Amino acid sequence: MKKRFILIIAVLLLAACAGVLAECAGIDHLPDWAFNELREQDNTRAEGDDVRAMSVNVLVHMESWGVFEIKESGMRFAATSTHFDLGTEDYKVEYRTTQIAELAERLNAITAQYGVPVIAMGDYNVLVGEDYGAGSNYSDLLEVTGTKDARLDYIDSIEKAYDEQYVEEHKDGLWDHVLVKGEITPLKFFIITSPFFDCENPEDSMTDHYPHILDAAL
Repeated sequence: MKKRFILIIAVLLLAACAGVLAECAGIDHLPDWAFNELREQDNTRAEGDDVRAMSVNVLVHMESWGVFEIKESGMRFAATSTHFDLGTEDYKVEYRTTQIAELAERLNAITAQYGVPVIAMGDYNVLVGEDYGAGSNYSDLLEVTGTKDARLDYIDSIEKAYDEQYVEEHKDGLWDHVLVKGEITPLKFFIITSPFFDCENPEDSMTDHYPHILDAAL
């Protein structure tokens, strides 16, 4: 009975959150046009993948990470999700520098305790190749955390996401990153660019970030 009660509460909370998102986006339902481009995208799983991960802009002030095991194979991996501060002001740079260090500490603790690869997702509020101040730019994010960016380090497996013109056109929606640490092989990576996630049309959008999806082998 207790588990059932918790499940009911969880469902109600999810429904409430969905309502808030819809209200914030200025809509009260999911419009048909939101799915037109989604229906055309190839979302098939990569052959040989063990796990699919998706990062989309979420802001929560709590630790968000877990260790998972695939029952059929016994393979295990960890996943984390976080959100860094945005801004080029000195104090924001200091915040991100601290946040990067905290993420690195958490990832190292996970790998040390469980000995598993980690998929680290989130809105890191840094863009590839851009410097937002000493200690908090994109290169620091990868170097300090000891991770690789699934979108940028595996060019042969990427659909559209590596095309420079494409990236430039969708730059405002690419603040999220899917980072990997340890023995994990990205097989496929793609970005959902439905207008429903289009930051250029905030009145009709659920969020201002494009979802990033990774298929990987453990």
